[in-house]
This record gives sequence, C-alpha cells and structure tokens, in this order.
Amino acid sequence: MRFVLLFLFCVTSALWAESCPNILVSIPAYRQIVQEMAGEGVRVQSLIPPGISFHTYEPRPKDIEEAFSSILWFYIGDPFEEKIARALTSHQSTIFRVDLRKGLSLINNSCCHAGADPHIWLDPRMMKIQLCTIAEALKKTFPEKGEDIERRLGVLMGKADALTEQVDRLLRPMKGKIIVVAHGAYAYLCREYGFEQICVEKEGKEPTLGSFTSLIQKAQAFHVKTIFSIKQNPKIGIERVGDILGAKIVELDPYTENYFDNMLSTAEHFYEAMHEESAD
Repeated sequence: MRFVLLFLFCVTSALWAESCPNILVSIPAYRQIVQEMAGEGVRVQSLIPPGISFHTYEPRPKDIEEAFSSILWFYIGDPFEEKIARALTSHQSTIFRVDLRKGLSLINNSCCHAGADPHIWLDPRMMKIQLCTIAEALKKTFPEKGEDIERRLGVLMGKADALTEQVDRLLRPMKGKIIVVAHGAYAYLCREYGFEQICVEKEGKEPTLGSFTSLIQKAQAFHVKTIFSIKQNPKIGIERVGDILGAKIVELDPYTENYFDNMLSTAEHFYEAMHEESAD
C-alpha cells in the first residue's frame, strides 16, 4: 500500500511539474518575491543557484533548457544574461522577457561594473518600483489572477514600506561616512543615503598598488574597524585589508532569497560599522 501511495505521489508530482507554468528570475534574490506575488500553481526558478555570483557565472545547458521551458523571465541587465537571451532568440523562444530596470534611475560605471550597475535590488526604494513591474507583467500573463496578484502586491509593498522606514532610520544619519567592501555591490544604497563604498576589487580584479594604498589611507582616516566580504567573492584581498587595518570582517550575501530580512540585516551591519567611525 505504501508503495502504491508513493508511486501515485511521484506520478502526480511529475504531472504537476509538467503542467505548472515556469517563471525564470536571474538571481535568487527575486525568487521568493515573484513566487509570493504569483501564488500557487506557478513555479519560480532562479537562473543562478544560491551561493553563486553572477559576475563569474557561466550558464549551463540545463539553465538554457529551463529558460526554454519558461513563459516569463525577469532579468536585471547583467552581461551574463546575454548568452541566455541569444540562445532564446536563435531558437525563436516565446518567453516574455521583463526588464526590471524599467523606471529606475541607473548608475553608470560604478566601481564594480562597466556600464549600468546591475545591483538594482539593493535599495529598498528601487525594489518598490520593481514590485510594480513584476505585478504588471504577472497580471498580463495571468489575467484571471489579476485581483489576487494586486492583493499580494499590496502585501509586498507593505513589507517594502516597513523595510524602507527601518533602513531610513539606520542609514539616513550616516551621510558622509564610508564602508569598505570586497565588491562594490551597494552603489544604489550609497547614493540614496549619502555614504560611500570603497571597493577592494574592481570589475573582479585585484586593486593596483596605488588604489590599494589609497584605500588603506582613507580607511585609516575614517577609523574603519569593520570591513565587508561578499559570500560569493574570493576572500584573499579583503583579508589582507583586514590584517592591515586590524578590522573585523563581516560576510554579506546580497543574492540570498530572503530579501526583506537580508536587506534589513545588511543595513544594520552598515549602521554598526559606520557608527563605530563616529565613536572616534
């Protein structure tokens, strides 16, 4: 009997997987958000697995296959997505691509990226605009779910409003201060709150001797006691900076799925680090 029930469960799961519409997001940070917005009966998958940086990611055949089977793709405008887009175009895929940069004020030539900075989710105010973009695309794709999607949008906007208020309270007083990060993912957050990120690497490369010396001197002038590594990036450069400054290293993961908790935790870490600068 157990075997029969297990067999039926497996068959049902397989049939559900085949019939369930598939939606693709480029990075894990959007997966839960889109899943919550879309609701049941839709499967949302991230092109990049958790724990991987999109700056070094190379799409696998499996990833391209998943893209072919998707009806929607929410993308952020990073070069790694171009290979997938070319494959979709060459095979005349019917996937509907949604540019999450719509309506956003982008930063060009930031310290981590030539062209428009793709880290558009790392500012709660910009995420609120993206929530509306996601809802609009989902309602066009699933018009029968329009009212439910609009209701879920309201819930998510409530979370985003609460997050924005909390981050405002932490970071608005930090104008003019600095953070030292392994990788410059936080340009949009810095722009919003008026502090500066100093990056150990630039476009995935180790700093030159001149830029490294300048980084150390500026960090010492601001009495930096905490520096930030990125989970997906090599630790060698940031550990070297930490040794020279005698600073502790705190690891961040900008890609993690639990967006709201992670964004608040990041703001708290930045507040604590910059507040230490104020104590001297």
